[in-house]
Amino acid sequence: MKTLHLSIIVSGVAISILAYLLLVPTTDTISWNVSKSANYTASKYGIFPHETDWHVHITSDGKILPVTDNHKIDENSIFTCSFSVIPNDARDHFAYLSVFRNDDTGYVIALDDHTGKAIYTKPVPLELAVCGP
Repeated sequence: MKTLHLSIIVSGVAISILAYLLLVPTTDTISWNVSKSANYTASKYGIFPHETDWHVHITSDGKILPVTDNHKIDENSIFTCSFSVIPNDARDHFAYLSVFRNDDTGYVIALDDHTGKAIYTKPVPLELAVCGP
C-alpha cells in the first residue's frame, strides 16, 4: 500500500513538471518566419523586390521605438519613419516592422512578435516607404 501511495505521488509530481514545461514559455520571443509572413501579405499587393525588417516597439499612439535584447526599449535612440504605424487594437506591441519597395510604391507591415499576426498593413507612396534608426 505504501508503494502504491508513493508511486501515485511520484506520478503526480512528474505530470506537474511536464505540464509546467509545456505551458511556461522558455523565451521572450517565438520562432516563426517573419519575412515569410510579411512577404506573403505584401505579395497580395504586388511584387516588392526590396525588403527591410526591424524589431521595434510600436506604441498605441503610433510612435516607433527601437528595442534591444529582451524587449528593453532604448529611450536614447531615435527611430524615424516617414509613415505612422498605429496598431489596429490601440495597444502597445513589440513587432517586426517590414518595409517593401518596388519602382513606384511601398508597403508597410507590422507583425506582432508573439502571435505573428499583422497589427498594421498599409500601401504607401515610394517616397514615404522610408524607415530606420
